Amino acid sequence: MDALPLCESAIDESAQHAYTSRHKGCLHACGHDGYMTMLLGADHALLEISLRATDPVTRTLMIKRIEALASSIAKGFGGSVEFDWQAGYPVTMNNSNALKIVREAIENTFGPVSIELAKNPWMGSEDFSFMLEKVPGAFLFIGNVDSAPAHNSSYDFNDKVIPFGVRFYQSLAHTIFNR
Repeated sequence: MDALPLCESAIDESAQHAYTSRHKGCLHACGHDGYMTMLLGADHALLEISLRATDPVTRTLMIKRIEALASSIAKGFGGSVEFDWQAGYPVTMNNSNALKIVREAIENTFGPVSIELAKNPWMGSEDFSFMLEKVPGAFLFIGNVDSAPAHNSSYDFNDKVIPFGVRFYQSLAHTIFNR
């Protein structure tokens, strides 16, 4: 495996090593060639990945394509592959209609500047994502001010947000039942 192409300013031409690239503008600087050598010397390799997609159909297609590609590569080198897929958490995706109801409840209670919408589906592991695959719903965070993220030993739930949560859920119930 030869070196990676890099811009000239990133290369110190005075550095001379046994592994210095023979090609101008290329550099061995991150160990890829060493890792490739290790892989070539191994009789087996384990690849663990976390695979997430915004819907189950796409997830199934991704699995099929990964298996086909890995099988082809292994076959080309006279090897074989085995797959042991373990289903993890799906992507946490809000239902657009449920999100409209939640947004209406928030804006009616706290004003339009009180909501910040995520630009992309949340890829984090969340138990509620299993429910959202089966039942239309919406997942949201209620601002906790300055704290470490949830599921972190430094997380500190701010009890001062409880009244805001109560007002939100009251408004949500009112919004739903008055439709």
